[in-house]
Amino acid sequence: MNFMKRLFGFGMLASASLVASLSLAAPGEPLMILCDSLDGDTHFQVDLEEGGPDEAPTALDMYAYDPTVSEPNSIIAHFDAEDGLLNNTNGVLVGYVDPKNPKTGRKGERIGGTRLGALRSVMLDLNIDLIAKRSRKAYSGQAIYLKKNGDQLLQDLTCTIE
Repeated sequence: MNFMKRLFGFGMLASASLVASLSLAAPGEPLMILCDSLDGDTHFQVDLEEGGPDEAPTALDMYAYDPTVSEPNSIIAHFDAEDGLLNNTNGVLVGYVDPKNPKTGRKGERIGGTRLGALRSVMLDLNIDLIAKRSRKAYSGQAIYLKKNGDQLLQDLTCTIE
């Protein structure tokens, strides 16, 4: 069972209609993408709001978790669109690290082979067509960690739409 589902019981959030066919979700309904790094040290949860028939969903939140840490301390960062820390375009989500925001300012947290405080942003390339018919199959993705010094770190992901 996926770490995120075990930790927070997110599997219960999916309604029967979402489980049967995600393409039938009405505008405004929640949609979630869960991604696990292949090396097992990072988990992402992206909360989306379903768009219209020919519109991509809008990203509301992106959470980064460390599964090797106990539950109360497992959240590394929370990128919130409402705070201007999350942007999404064509299946690519960018979470901006703001050291002054407590949701992303825990600079000592480990993520993707570096520390959160060394990053400018975390980009998820989901490689998922969110407008086309959706299924619960696994998709490949990639986390791209853009460091303040210009370096990039890459991490392969397996993602599912819930």
